[in-house]
Amino acid sequence: MGSSSRAGKCGIHRSSGDLEAALGCYAEFEELARVEQNPLHLLSFYRHSGEIWTMERRRYDKGHDFAKRGVALSVRLDEWWNRVELKATLAVASAGRGDLATAEDLLAEAKEGSGDVFAAMYATYCRARVRELGGRLDEAETLYREAEDAFAATGFRKMYWPGVIQLDHAELLLGMSRAAEAAAHVATAEQILGTQRGERAARIERIRASLATPSAPRRSTY
Repeated sequence: MGSSSRAGKCGIHRSSGDLEAALGCYAEFEELARVEQNPLHLLSFYRHSGEIWTMERRRYDKGHDFAKRGVALSVRLDEWWNRVELKATLAVASAGRGDLATAEDLLAEAKEGSGDVFAAMYATYCRARVRELGGRLDEAETLYREAEDAFAATGFRKMYWPGVIQLDHAELLLGMSRAAEAAAHVATAEQILGTQRGERAARIERIRASLATPSAPRRSTY
């Protein structure tokens, strides 16, 4: 299977919400990098694995390792196609590990950017996550809205990322006892994502269950 068709298969798993299958699929790029002697395949493995572990699974130690290796390889290759996203992911993983100062430094570096529209939107989303992890909830909500609006105005509005952002925003609002607003974001997420399976489907069910209770719990950190 060629690298482009392999990437397409991984993307299908990820879009459907089956994160375990997506991780297994992206892991194949490590061997592909060795066989084809192409370090960009290894970079793809680091980037996508880091995103899934950090942004969706919230396993920050695991995500930190992948993102850190990805940033180092990106710098060594002198490439910018992945650099902003990798640094932004590393910022969230660092914040999740309690290192907020490093997270802020990485976000400032990510602003250097490559001029890529997606990278800028993703960095805004990551800033929201870092602010939330740092307890600056009002700032986080503002940044979630900025990321949502940015995605909605582009051709990326139908991919899974804006749906995931809507779910994060919903959980933030639940933690702020704003269930009606949270419900609206969940509905928008489901419109964007369509039928989901795997971990993301289970996450949506958990949020729905929280919305159905009289007093919603604080945001989970699974």
